[in-house]
Amino acid sequence: MKKRYIVLMIVIAVLLVCVGSFFLITKGKVSVKDGVRQNSRLYMTDVKLENGKVSFTVVNKTFYNVGIGEKPDVQKKIDGEWKPFRLYQSINDIGIRVGNFGEIARSFEIDVDERPEELVGEFRLIYGPVLHDIDKATGEQIFSFKDDRTYIIGYLTITEDMVTGIPDELKIHYTDGIRQSALAYIENAQYADGKVTYTVVNKAKRSLSIYHAPVMEKKVNGEWKYVPMCQVSDDDNYTIDILENSKRTHRFAVDTTGNDLAGEYRLVFAPERWIYTDPETGEQKLVIPQGATCLVGYLTITE
Repeated sequence: MKKRYIVLMIVIAVLLVCVGSFFLITKGKVSVKDGVRQNSRLYMTDVKLENGKVSFTVVNKTFYNVGIGEKPDVQKKIDGEWKPFRLYQSINDIGIRVGNFGEIARSFEIDVDERPEELVGEFRLIYGPVLHDIDKATGEQIFSFKDDRTYIIGYLTITEDMVTGIPDELKIHYTDGIRQSALAYIENAQYADGKVTYTVVNKAKRSLSIYHAPVMEKKVNGEWKYVPMCQVSDDDNYTIDILENSKRTHRFAVDTTGNDLAGEYRLVFAPERWIYTDPETGEQKLVIPQGATCLVGYLTITE
């Protein structure tokens, strides 16, 4: 009887060791890779781009369920550093579960207005609690990662051949350092009696929404400098919609008090913008968030 008891205890001990080893092994090994904490048993595979669609598989080889969002965050390697980059416009607040010892195939369409050549390069897709911030001095997006959380990472290289069929619907270009569309712009900007009149032209196949009053900059010694000339409060600076293939003419008042009015100006209409004050010099400047497409008009005011 005593012998059977000892054998039984040995069997139980072996089973406990096996179960413990199983949970320990399938928990996965956590380490920092490419600057981000990752679990060796949680990863992406089969990441690829075909016909304008990014597809991949999230693999979960742990014994617990894992939650992911509808789409991953995306970064592009620029000058050796991972920088936030948009491969899609919108995202739904949808939670998706990847079961233990399971996997799930996911995909999304590339539907941003980037020029095809800007889509060429190395990218990484990220699932996990990525912290989103923005540099108020530059408008640049910033991603950061929690030291006590793990992330699911996948890598994608996009070549020129892959983006051949992706259309450049808005014909994006960078002029005077501002991201613009050749299909949406400002024309006939004129000044008279303290008011500026302008016409918004939208040749795109989608409607546009902009603030009805722009931020004004004046060319000073060859550089565009912010000038606080628009007599519009934040509460009154409403947005206007310009339907596809249409034009709209608007006007706004300017403050000419104490200003040397004559000169070259540009009117910058952006979906988001703010005025940043340098804490050291007190100089103010217009800041446009990274990736924002602006409408720009030019105006010359004479004596």
